[in-house]
Amino acid sequence: MATITPNLQLNKAEATDYIDDTLVNNFGANWDKLDQEVAKRIINSSGVPSIQAGLDADKPAPSTAGRLYVATDTQIIYRDTGTAWQKVGAVKWGDIDGKPASFVPSVHGNEAHDPDLALASDLATHLAETAPHGATSAATASKIMMRDVNGRAKVAAPLASDDIARKDTVDAVQTNLNTHAALTSTAHGATNAATASTLMARDASGRAKVAAPAASDDIAIKSTVDAVQTNLNTHKTSSDHDGRYYTESEVNALLAEKMNNTKAYGNVAYTDSIAASSTLTKTIALGGTYKHGHLVINPSSSDLGIMVFFGTDNMKSLVTGTVTSTDWRGGAWSRELLGCIAVGNPSTGPGKGVTGASPIGIDDVYINGSNIVIVFHNYATSAASLNCTINWEVW
Repeated sequence: MATITPNLQLNKAEATDYIDDTLVNNFGANWDKLDQEVAKRIINSSGVPSIQAGLDADKPAPSTAGRLYVATDTQIIYRDTGTAWQKVGAVKWGDIDGKPASFVPSVHGNEAHDPDLALASDLATHLAETAPHGATSAATASKIMMRDVNGRAKVAAPLASDDIARKDTVDAVQTNLNTHAALTSTAHGATNAATASTLMARDASGRAKVAAPAASDDIAIKSTVDAVQTNLNTHKTSSDHDGRYYTESEVNALLAEKMNNTKAYGNVAYTDSIAASSTLTKTIALGGTYKHGHLVINPSSSDLGIMVFFGTDNMKSLVTGTVTSTDWRGGAWSRELLGCIAVGNPSTGPGKGVTGASPIGIDDVYINGSNIVIVFHNYATSAASLNCTINWEVW
């Protein structure tokens, strides 16, 4: 049975076919097909080895001189030079017959006409405009915005969050910021009163208040501290306070009690000259600390003996004495008497400033640390001699 060739669709006898009328008729039809196909082909007389067709971008690389390529999308025919593809039938200006020797460019509408010269003038005028299209620096609605001669431009006051802000808008913010920065006691609602969840500020006196403390790390208030001080004062003055602590008076009493168990005594003689209206201070070393004492002053060549009781405070000595000769002082007990003691011959009635006697008195006697301090005073307007014996005892 005959088969069909793939390209020209010709009838072809197989080796097992036998010749009959049908086969002969089929061979006759082959001639008609060959005639039709030959008419479709270009006869390559010379120089065109092949022709290809396809998209312009799909051209193969140039390599075979003379072959043709038809671009089906751009409708361009190319010829391969062996190194490049050249367009076939490209028309050059010099190849055109009957073209004018020269021509003036013109603007064309539906028909050729000369350009409108006023259009160029209007365009030049427009380009020279400094405020084109009605632009203005003023805050004018629906107008193009431009800068003024100072480089500034204006807009209306902003309303929406994305509107352009103006200087007065920014100035208002700056004013509020300056006002806030200048606040000293009321910023952010600060107050000196004990107000919950509020910043604390001092009052005009520099004080501030807080609520009474509850936690151990809360700020203490004055009443809290005062209560502690009151408790301390009560503890100090209590008769049954802790025996490990003593008040000042209790300590003094204990020391006095201890000193009362130890006494010291002795005597000393003084023969000195005291300048007019001057004092002379003498000290007697005790070798220890004592709280109380007394001494007897025995002036030379006199039967006048004066006993002075003293302690650790100066200007608090107590004087007592027995007068055995005429003396205006009598037997008074007095702090004043201490300053009137005449150390010398009292037979002429000695006293402050009295002529003819030794007008020396004692201004003060007291214990200072571990010493007895005696202050003699010459009340006369001339030098006087001190001549006496001091018998003392301390405890």
